[in-house]
Amino acid sequence: MSPRRYAFGPIPSMLAGHVEEASFLYEHRRRSCRSSQAPWGFTGALERRMERHLEALRVAGFAAFRATRGFLTDAETAGDAFVAATVALRGDSIEPLEALGNALAEGVPFRGALVDALHLAGDERGLEWRTQFAPAPRPLLRAAAMRAARHEPAMASAIRRGLGDADPHVALEAARAALTLGEAPQVAALERHLDSDDTALAAQALDVLARAGSRAARERIERQCATLPDASLARALRLVHVLGGSGAVTATQRVARERPAHATEALLALGAIGSESALRALEEHVVRPWEGPDDWPRAEAALRALEWASALVFARPRDPDECTPAEAGGLAREWSAAIAAWRDEREPAERWRRGQPLSAGSLATDFAVDGHPDRERTLLELQVAHGSPVSFDVRGPFAHWEQVAHELSEWSGAGASSEPRATRARRAKGRS
Repeated sequence: MSPRRYAFGPIPSMLAGHVEEASFLYEHRRRSCRSSQAPWGFTGALERRMERHLEALRVAGFAAFRATRGFLTDAETAGDAFVAATVALRGDSIEPLEALGNALAEGVPFRGALVDALHLAGDERGLEWRTQFAPAPRPLLRAAAMRAARHEPAMASAIRRGLGDADPHVALEAARAALTLGEAPQVAALERHLDSDDTALAAQALDVLARAGSRAARERIERQCATLPDASLARALRLVHVLGGSGAVTATQRVARERPAHATEALLALGAIGSESALRALEEHVVRPWEGPDDWPRAEAALRALEWASALVFARPRDPDECTPAEAGGLAREWSAAIAAWRDEREPAERWRRGQPLSAGSLATDFAVDGHPDRERTLLELQVAHGSPVSFDVRGPFAHWEQVAHELSEWSGAGASSEPRATRARRAKGRS
């Protein structure tokens, strides 16, 4: 193993081992959060392994900071940046925290990993520094503090102050954090950012405002989805399933046709919608003629989406790169037969998730299953469509995941309405 280097020389070999292992485990954990192959609990197991190496670095004290400080501003991987930030947060002197604060304020590469370190530092010291960063003079540092404040009741007063921040990025991060604490921000003052020339700001506004119930944001997703800039489109595809209905299906199908780079995300969004029209749109992608291995990513995404909606398990080609048209045709006929059989067996329902009619209870159960492709989608739908008070941040520690699963189980078992809010509103209107 060749020693890594920091600003003043090679990292001592013993520390290098802990840095490399913690860095690798952080990267692995981040991927596992949205892996369709990772069982429930796998992320927690990775965290426990990572923690052993981070604790060894904490025990090493200032030597660990000297060894890793260069990664705060010049890391080769997100994992290295995360380790350096965690070492700084767990130090006993002010210099490491000042270095971390400067890195956050400068918008360095892998800044998200630095924020993750703040977010995962759930102890009193982590809270102390999140609180101190919140009123910092530099906007990027205040925005980082707001992002790390999600699900942190002790930061509620700082979040409320952040809602009035003059910097729009900070205000939007504060609005997102407020939502995780069950507080509804005032959306009218933030909707002007939907038309910002800053594409990153416009994407951030679309995400936050759609979650907060902004009609303008949701109409933009449904009506203009396929023409949104890439940054905004990626956010829109993670939200469109909450809208449901034919408009959402039409918008998502158009993205799959016209924006090839986002086709996989669009097909997964159709699976999250789970309506009859969405399911039929997905079927078209798995039964059409196979022209070569380039067709496989789209077919695989459609299969995953159908599995998410139906709970069916589809066979895959032995080797997609070597799959012949004859083998692909046989698989397509097998997939089509399984889909048709499920269609004949199932009862009428507006939408489906894992083979069950979509309801608050089925969504609550869906959250903690093995291999969930996107747990945040499930929680967002529970919040927006069913009024769930439980919020979730995939970046949080696994203890947060377990707490969310427990709260969802209690909430859904306490008589939560199985009907979406929109359905209940239509029913009430009909009675009146």
